[in-house]
Amino acid sequence: MEYTRTIEGRLMPIPGAWVFVHGTSSAGFLMRHLGIAKLRGTFRAFAGIIDVGETLHDTTVSLGIEASSVDTGLSARDAAMRDEDFFNVAAHPLITYRSTKTHVTEDGDLEIHGHLTIAGVTQPAVLGLDFLGVVSVHTGEYRAVFSATTMIDRLDFGLVYNKTLDTGGKILGTQIKLELEILAVRQDSPVHTHGD
Repeated sequence: MEYTRTIEGRLMPIPGAWVFVHGTSSAGFLMRHLGIAKLRGTFRAFAGIIDVGETLHDTTVSLGIEASSVDTGLSARDAAMRDEDFFNVAAHPLITYRSTKTHVTEDGDLEIHGHLTIAGVTQPAVLGLDFLGVVSVHTGEYRAVFSATTMIDRLDFGLVYNKTLDTGGKILGTQIKLELEILAVRQDSPVHTHGD
């Protein structure tokens, strides 16, 4: 069975709902820390589907992240991010993304336009989506590999937590790069949720 095809000059998986595989997919973010350093964080609990359509414009993306699963490697910082002036997980446990349209740029890049909701605030967001190919795993199943990124300003979502450094700067930057590295399996596969 062929798992890829070329549509509008791009290699894409065959149509269907491709479900994120636990353990081999990742959802994370990158932001400035202490003014010049970079801070990476991950979310340990999330789920998503890329529903590949017959055409690129029919392709949709949906994503749900448990905000409380944030992990930056420092428990005190994670606790601060769960608080009401950042993710506010007690009131808004889920971060969600729902696509509204798919656009192919003049350069041939695939952009997924949609609505991103963080801490109860919804803003437009554009995911740059790359399909990297299909790989086989030891079980004999096939995984579609995607990479997606977007940039947001956390203040647009009310994520105002910060501290002032002795040098006058802020401990956390306002620009956040969201990063998804996805291995996905067709929803109609006998096993479609566990990593390898």
